[in-house]
Amino acid sequence: MELVRGGELFDVIVRNKSLSEMEARHVFLQLLEGVGFMHSRGVIHRDLKPENLLVASSRPKDGGQLYDVKIADFGLSKTIGGGASLARTRVGTPQYWAPEVLDVQKRGGSYDHAADFWGLGAVLFVMLCGRYPFDGQKQALDEQIRTASYCMSGSRWRGISEAAKSLVRGLLRVNPVDRLSLEECLKHPWVLGQPLPPKTRLEPPVKWVLRQKDLHGFSLLTVGVTDFNKEKQHPHPPCLPWRLLLVAKGITVDNLSRCFTRGISCAFYAFYNCCCDQ
Repeated sequence: MELVRGGELFDVIVRNKSLSEMEARHVFLQLLEGVGFMHSRGVIHRDLKPENLLVASSRPKDGGQLYDVKIADFGLSKTIGGGASLARTRVGTPQYWAPEVLDVQKRGGSYDHAADFWGLGAVLFVMLCGRYPFDGQKQALDEQIRTASYCMSGSRWRGISEAAKSLVRGLLRVNPVDRLSLEECLKHPWVLGQPLPPKTRLEPPVKWVLRQKDLHGFSLLTVGVTDFNKEKQHPHPPCLPWRLLLVAKGITVDNLSRCFTRGISCAFYAFYNCCCDQ
């Protein structure tokens, strides 16, 4: 048995309030390597969090520290595939639950390795700002997770690169199919230590919502979908007769396929992204 003397990464984050991007990147690369190895052996961890990352050693670099970590606590891990039973149990730590883990017993079905990538997104969020992405303060924790309602604004995110934020967004996607994979993470500009390419928007794809919502005085009758990460957008469903009405803003859009394109305004997209299911 190996003795790891550096304690939990969680304590390091609390002590320093957060990690620098250089420090977080070094840890995240190790997590990708470890999770990739586990998944290649058909094992999902199901409880990735800073408390389960043990610091084996550290060394100074460019005014910071590079932490060598080890993934620990496999008590909730599970073998999937190869004839093993499906993952159907809600286990882990609530603040790090993926939506499909949260609702697996209520809605039925199962989940797979994509749940670990949601966990990686939550861990990266905590490393960068020192707070949980989902804390249950402004709305119920379950609802925050189901709608991926997190905030990357404020003083704690000031100075954090857009590349880092885009990686968090790519991992904290409600639909497991839309979540970044191991290969996509390894090729992400932030992981490679590069800025985002010019005019590149790495935003989560937005899904169709065909039910009425009334939020803070804004009436939404129907909503469209575009994946800003890909050159080719998702096929639009048949043209719908409804309008998208933003009454409080006085905006009326008749053609949804024209509305949800790359030319959509940042302000409109921000409002839309906050109000709609993801």
